[in-house]
Amino acid sequence: MKMNFLLPLFAISCIAALLTSCPDNTGSSGEDPVNLYPIPGINNAFPDGELMIVFDNVPTLVNNQFIYIYEEGVAEPVDTIRIWNKRTGYTVSTDEDKGETQSFGSRELNAAFTRTWVTEKDKGPYWIRSLTLDPVKSTALYITPRHGSLEYDKTYRVVIPAEAIIGTYFDDSPFDGIEWSFTTRSAPHPSSSKPITVDASQNSANSADFRTIWGALNFISTAPEGNYTINVAPGVYNELINYVGPAGNNITINGTGTKKYGADVILQAFNHININGGTGNNHRRNAVYFSGPNNIVLKNITIKNLDGHTGDQAEALHFGNAAGKFRIAYNCGFFGHQDTILTSGRVWFYQCYIEGDTDFIWGSSDVALFEECEITGIDCKAGYMFVARLNDKADTVGKGYVALNSSLHSNRSGTFFARTLPASTGSYCQVAIINGTISGSFASSLWQVSHSSFLGNGEHVGFKVYNLTNPDGTPFNVSGKHSRTSIMTDDLYNQEYSSRSAILNRVYNRITGLYEDAPVFWEPVF
Repeated sequence: MKMNFLLPLFAISCIAALLTSCPDNTGSSGEDPVNLYPIPGINNAFPDGELMIVFDNVPTLVNNQFIYIYEEGVAEPVDTIRIWNKRTGYTVSTDEDKGETQSFGSRELNAAFTRTWVTEKDKGPYWIRSLTLDPVKSTALYITPRHGSLEYDKTYRVVIPAEAIIGTYFDDSPFDGIEWSFTTRSAPHPSSSKPITVDASQNSANSADFRTIWGALNFISTAPEGNYTINVAPGVYNELINYVGPAGNNITINGTGTKKYGADVILQAFNHININGGTGNNHRRNAVYFSGPNNIVLKNITIKNLDGHTGDQAEALHFGNAAGKFRIAYNCGFFGHQDTILTSGRVWFYQCYIEGDTDFIWGSSDVALFEECEITGIDCKAGYMFVARLNDKADTVGKGYVALNSSLHSNRSGTFFARTLPASTGSYCQVAIINGTISGSFASSLWQVSHSSFLGNGEHVGFKVYNLTNPDGTPFNVSGKHSRTSIMTDDLYNQEYSSRSAILNRVYNRITGLYEDAPVFWEPVF
């Protein structure tokens, strides 16, 4: 490709000159204070993760301009990054709106807009080809190459034309375009015999196997079958994850921080149905999606969908489960609005935090156990915590969605524990709240029941509660509950709902009217 602009007016030749003080860019995990990353001339750069340039003042990015990445000695760029800042709404409706895309195996997703993630201090960097939030107040620009466009043991040149970014200074001079080069490191050789390491920091001594969680998962997708642990260092990982792994792998993604609910290891992305909708949109609109014939364990990690609540479906986590496989989350946090968590198959969330507003724990799991969790409804939209869609053609019915020894809190007046679905969905509604601590403002009926798909009085298939208390330990008032919901008997609780194993491994047979063992026994461990 012929370049149609002049080379930079200033040279980037002295690495030492770049090691200037830049406090706002020095992260908690020990990043070097640099204003270009990878550092110019470095010979051990990671091929996965973002590139970065820090300006002296807030830059203005020009729509429909491009940033180029070239491999040394190759005329055509290995990646061309389009600047496209859609400021007037989130819906992707035209090819122009779609902007950039990103490939995850055989699945391609829109990673459309230039966005700004605003931190708690109202400071957040610009991102290109990354799914994050809206403006402004930062001087850092992060550039995300397409997965696989950079390879190991190769030298690359980044070119940002003067016309792509205007109205700013860099290194005390007016920005007039820039280019810099770096060489990627040799390929690591991780295996199932020891943990795979991930660290997003910009520290030049970073010796992790990968800078991104996606890089580690991509390696596992082509590695021999086995048990893999991915140890993720504290930090913020701005990544869209869409993983459909091969059969036979057991994968644990383990945050190595120390904070409750993995609050110091954050995996986040901006995505929703209007960005990635269409056929199979349940598999596309999530911040993090796992599917395939493999077992997945998440530990000590926070997952956020940064959708600022457009009123549309936008899962933080989709645990898509193949038959006979399992999903576990331990000490994790999940943040979203509508449809925060979507599950299928058998899943177990233990000592986790989940927040959202509308249908924010939902799916088709035969059993989804939320044990010793904090579940919080935030005050944004219609308040429904659970929506269960169990197959109404099945003769046996799992326990559905169960909150056991958990706390449920609502910041919105009139929130419901769960709601029914139209008969046209072909679904049973199966939800139980057991030994729960209830606080905040819930509807007096507790459950929203308005569709004929709801069966009986909820004793075996339907909505049920047992031993609910207020935060002070006094009994929670359930006298106003809907007439077609059930207070579980002591006998039913003791036999079928008092233990993790019984909830996960016992099903109700609608034909015999009896409980029986599930076809496959699961005793989850993490």
